[in-house]
Amino acid sequence: MTAKSATRFLALAALAAAVVAIGPDGNETVPVWVRRGATCLAAGCGLCSILIARRALHLLILLGFVAGLPRAQAGVASWYGDELRGRLMANGKPFDPDRFTCASWHYPLGTVLRVTLAGSSRSVTVVVTDRGPARRLRREIDLSRAAFARLAPTSVGLIKVSVSQATNL
Repeated sequence: MTAKSATRFLALAALAAAVVAIGPDGNETVPVWVRRGATCLAAGCGLCSILIARRALHLLILLGFVAGLPRAQAGVASWYGDELRGRLMANGKPFDPDRFTCASWHYPLGTVLRVTLAGSSRSVTVVVTDRGPARRLRREIDLSRAAFARLAPTSVGLIKVSVSQATNL
């Protein structure tokens, strides 16, 4: 068993311990796809183990069990705009400052966030499409120009915000 498959097996075992269902007979059962994954891993089937591990990770993300995923953070937000128009973002798509997007190191790409202006009820919903801001700047999030403009005039440059995962879309 390689180190990679051993890691997948441990992740699957941890998931199996967390995802236990109660069967019709009242006994605890492990879902079929977890049992199949353990069988495939033991047999060395690489493709099946990758698919099962990916499914397990998606389930953990949906359940909110991924370590390091912050619930809500307060910090400083900045914005970026036309100077980066058309450049590829971390998600592989060109940047458009007129869309409601953001750059963050703290959330997975594709995560939908609610950004609220501190001391106000003004908020905007954005999607994480890029990585940033520069870590040395100690900012929580970089917003696209359009998203920032919903919260404050772009001439302000920096604002205090609260960032959390959006729950109602």
